[in-house]
Amino acid sequence: GMIPAQRDTGKSHEVAIYRSVNDSVRAYLININSSRAYSKLRAIRLLARQQRREPNGSELAAGLLSYSERGQDYVNDIRAMLRANQSLIDEN
Repeated sequence: GMIPAQRDTGKSHEVAIYRSVNDSVRAYLININSSRAYSKLRAIRLLARQQRREPNGSELAAGLLSYSERGQDYVNDIRAMLRANQSLIDEN
């Protein structure tokens, strides 16, 4: 892995390096679908499927609280990006 340029002293985490975008997306999907940290996201997705509907990005974002140390601020940013991109789609 790659050592983050601004990693805090005493920390040992690294950033994964992938050969391609596809490899990074595959790793992300495996992480989201297997890590205990994202069990809430999977529960939200399961409930939507049990209700015979597609889960939407905004509701799934609630399951990403553990994805970033920023917690709810990260979720809020994801939701804002989804709204902004939807606005662009709706304009076209």
